Amino acid sequence: MIVCLLCAPRGFAAAQGDLGKPSAEDAKRAEEYSGTASVGFFVLGSALSVLTHETGHWFFAYVAGATHARISLFPPRTRTQFRPGASKFQGSIPVLAGPLTTRFLAEGIDHYLNATPPSCAVEVVGGATYLAMRFDLPWQVLATTGEHFANDTARSHDDIAQGFVNPYFATRRSRTLVYEALVAAETLDMWLDAGEIADNFARLRGRPRRCHDTKASGLHPAFDVSSGSFGLGFRHRF
Repeated sequence: MIVCLLCAPRGFAAAQGDLGKPSAEDAKRAEEYSGTASVGFFVLGSALSVLTHETGHWFFAYVAGATHARISLFPPRTRTQFRPGASKFQGSIPVLAGPLTTRFLAEGIDHYLNATPPSCAVEVVGGATYLAMRFDLPWQVLATTGEHFANDTARSHDDIAQGFVNPYFATRRSRTLVYEALVAAETLDMWLDAGEIADNFARLRGRPRRCHDTKASGLHPAFDVSSGSFGLGFRHRF
């Protein structure tokens, strides 16, 4: 997974040919953005990601039947309260909803940026927000797994641990197997989305790629307005 994160900014430019080369127009637009501006936009995108993450906890807490949910941003935290007798599954829903909300919204942001010709500012902010949201779930998995292996006795208190691992897997051996499977799944997910991640790194730097199909691989939703049909397809570009 770490290799995927490090290689993502380069993307698959060599394999994609001209897709990795900015046009003269893109190069001119890129001059408007300095490295400092890119950092600032990423900080803004990270703030939007944190707010979205906590809103996911809050919203799905009520969906799961919570009687009370409160968001605190300093530090980021959402407290929920259920009626006595609530099931373990009900308690897991809002906890896992935070990183899953940012994960799915990241795909929506990338789809919007690819499907429309947004202004340069919208494209840069969108790329920054996508990256912050896209790395939320992998970071949760890595941080929780690292804490698990670093501490032989205590259980992790991150979202993945509280909402999925700790409630359903009692022994350390079973939790170790689950964490290994989660890391493997996230590594595959990052590899499949490496081209998409690279495109949004380019957007953050003010160098968007002019390509209507920038997603190198993964699941691609399709909706036919006339017939009202919806479908998913899988594709990988080598």
